[in-house]
Amino acid sequence: MKKRRLILAALLCAAANVSVYAVDSVPSESVRYDVNRDGKINAHDIVAMMRFIADGRTDIESGSYDNNGDGKANSVDLIRLMKYIASGGTDSTDSSDPGITSDVLDTSDAPVTDDTSGVVTDSPVPDTPEVEIKALNDKYLNTLSVIANRLPGIVCWGDSLTSGPGGNAMTYPKSLQNSINDAICLVYDPLASLSDEAKALVNPEDYKISIPVINMGVGGETTNTILGRNGAVPFVTSGSITIPSGTTPVRIKFISQNGRTVAPLLQGSAGMEYVTIAGVRGVISNSYGGYTFARSEAGSEVTVPSGTVITTAGSENYRDYITVIFIGQNGGFIGYDDLVEQQRAIIDHQTRNNDRYIIIGLHTTTPSYRDDLEGLMVEEYGDKYINLREYMATDAIYDAGLEPTQDDLYRMQMGYTPFSLLAIDELHFNATGYELIGKLVYNRMESLGYFDEVKTSAGIS
Repeated sequence: MKKRRLILAALLCAAANVSVYAVDSVPSESVRYDVNRDGKINAHDIVAMMRFIADGRTDIESGSYDNNGDGKANSVDLIRLMKYIASGGTDSTDSSDPGITSDVLDTSDAPVTDDTSGVVTDSPVPDTPEVEIKALNDKYLNTLSVIANRLPGIVCWGDSLTSGPGGNAMTYPKSLQNSINDAICLVYDPLASLSDEAKALVNPEDYKISIPVINMGVGGETTNTILGRNGAVPFVTSGSITIPSGTTPVRIKFISQNGRTVAPLLQGSAGMEYVTIAGVRGVISNSYGGYTFARSEAGSEVTVPSGTVITTAGSENYRDYITVIFIGQNGGFIGYDDLVEQQRAIIDHQTRNNDRYIIIGLHTTTPSYRDDLEGLMVEEYGDKYINLREYMATDAIYDAGLEPTQDDLYRMQMGYTPFSLLAIDELHFNATGYELIGKLVYNRMESLGYFDEVKTSAGIS
């Protein structure tokens, strides 16, 4: 571990003293420097190489990490890459270059000693495009690191109110994504402080950031089915099956691990793009009046006992993301305390950010009917709970800039969502309604400080 830290320190020192330019036109003979295989040779390849070496990995790809062909991936390869980029795409094989070994720390950033006076002084740093670009890369990499650690994305778990029928392609996760893009991703401009000379040397497309919002809503699902897709309370086989050696589908039955009925894949497959059963990866399909499982690749026949956990794609992905939970409209819980336990299970299933989440409350019926539930939500979650019914019955229509009809006013007085924000089925929202929910979620996240670290790092006020 100590050696790995020394190596990483050496790499960082070396990188700090190399001018970094984006090479947009990649000669075919220099493909070996495209470490991340994105068709470009730029600072992203330097970062990929640094991470590979610092992690102590050995899965060297010929012509990539090992760009000098010595069978190793170390700082020699890194320096060659940085020199290539700094030269604007010229591959130097100067035999006089002593190179750098991975076991020797770079001391090029040490203070300079005056030989005649013995006074230690700092080496001057000229204000050059190279220095500007180095500072730009440092800032960009720091912002990417903050995003990766604190806000890699947002995942929205729910039923059809999340998947968004009635919205004419607008959903609340999409609206939330738009708000994040408008406030953060599209505002981010690390090149603004560069001189015109430095700007001419970089490609703005190499300095983008993204915070994805994932829609994991599937219509018709109860809370138990949603928790199964999520993996918080997984699906388990409800009888033994034999998975054949080939890819022929086999009948399968399953329930929730808590013994309750589940019914996925009715109106979508979010989180069930693939599953793994007893170490065998494949796909569950809903067909012919029941479910089947087909392995993705042929292998050995496997006998699966009853009660075996079915690991879904949704249970593995997005566990570092901030979670938005909008469940319960289709039932699946026994009393409101049970609903809270199910919501908590999803929160606790996260490996990171399980202290940062949003709970969206049910918007249907009246205050008197929902009073106990809404009171429990406030008590349990505080500001992380959004009383959607209350918002829809009060401020929503005015936030949308609409003039309420008489029917709208009557419904709002009763505590209902006005018709002007609902789809024709009077349950789901129209495009305006979904857009309002997305903005509401964004504003609540903003007030809770969920975007603060990213905004600070990105220089966004």
